[in-house]
Amino acid sequence: MILPVVVGASAAVALKVVFLVARMSWPDNYFDSSDRAKHWVVEAPLKVLVWRLVPFGLAAVFLVAVAHELETDVSLALWVFYFGHIATTNFLSLFSAYSRHSGFVVQGVYLLGISISLAVVVGALDWGRPNLDSVVPEAKSLVQGFWTAVCVAILFAVFKAITLSRGTGGGRAGSLSQLKIDDYYIGYLAKCAFENKADLPLLLAMVAHESSNRPKFLRQIELFLFKYSFPVLVPRTLGIAQQSIERAGSWRNRWRIRLNEVDRKSLERVSRQYSGVVIPDGEVKFGVYQVKALANAHNEGSSNISAVAKIYEDFFLGENAVMAAIQTTFEDDVHGVIAEGRNFRGDLEPAASVEVNAPWAVRYGDNCYVQFKVSRFDVAAVVVSSISSISSRPSPIAHTFGAGSREFENGLFEIPAVGMGMNLSVVDYENQRRWVAALSFDADRDYVTVYE
Repeated sequence: MILPVVVGASAAVALKVVFLVARMSWPDNYFDSSDRAKHWVVEAPLKVLVWRLVPFGLAAVFLVAVAHELETDVSLALWVFYFGHIATTNFLSLFSAYSRHSGFVVQGVYLLGISISLAVVVGALDWGRPNLDSVVPEAKSLVQGFWTAVCVAILFAVFKAITLSRGTGGGRAGSLSQLKIDDYYIGYLAKCAFENKADLPLLLAMVAHESSNRPKFLRQIELFLFKYSFPVLVPRTLGIAQQSIERAGSWRNRWRIRLNEVDRKSLERVSRQYSGVVIPDGEVKFGVYQVKALANAHNEGSSNISAVAKIYEDFFLGENAVMAAIQTTFEDDVHGVIAEGRNFRGDLEPAASVEVNAPWAVRYGDNCYVQFKVSRFDVAAVVVSSISSISSRPSPIAHTFGAGSREFENGLFEIPAVGMGMNLSVVDYENQRRWVAALSFDADRDYVTVYE
């Protein structure tokens, strides 16, 4: 009597652990029902049903093999497993919905449907028990297969961590394709840098280094400790930018936090820390000693500052530099767009040639952020014109930023994300408009560089 109860309860706990691990590593999973009731009822009931039935059915088969090996009551073990699984998943989800006062009725309908479906699986296995001996493998074979699967999963996880967010297409895409950062986080970091007047390449170098040290699966482990462990085990820093984040007071608030939320909070915090850090006049990037000093303030004397400086330098120099120096070409004369810049320059002589760093852009939400740092000693205004998807449109939408504008000084320009891309031009102090580059987005990713 006791042995089949122990076997069934142990199988239910083991399956719950699998669900928790899957929930950590798969943002759009359907293993637990706390956030998927509407999706199941309205959008994709079959998909959700399969994701609940498949792991449950495999665990039940494993249980049958173990029960046969121990020569205990298979039927009792199966039903204890069923009710234990319902208690650790469905009832817990229903309680969570009730405590949050959200979707309790829909959640109840969802859980009832899942419970009936799982009961059918257990009933079928119980009814066909005499015929299972010929198809269910021995417990020893299952254990060997289990460890084989674990080893293969670890190898795939290591491979994914090493190759995460690296460019898979052909061609030269600039150093952004070498960073282990999702396009979404690059765009969100650009938004934070624009709002806080922080230098985007500097922040990007720091985040790229931190994300290399903390790939996604490690950040998920840190988040798990942050949510559930004792205070002594709580990590000091969290998220893709490895920032200290205040722990919520109540367990319920900690339980609901997700990795994406922690990552965004860490990006917001690091951008606020470097708010107002501006490149000196006449320069387009920080020097290596400046980068190391700023990185040292972030890492508190860590040896990682050299790695941050190397990533930052690679943005501007080298074979895969995304912001390498390029020469501009003349366009037609432009009048009246640089009055603000002329006052800034005064009586200095106009530049014979203008060298700028290659621009790149990233989309986030309704806006596009263009990283394009120019020297205010050489350029009076930056003009960003949208590339329309309609060839017959008479003139593109143009945005002009003078030398006294916030965008010009910080080298980061926010424009509406419309059209297929943008053309960038600069205006020098001779009223000459110089063409820089065209940036056209595609469907593969949310950033674009000159070198594609």
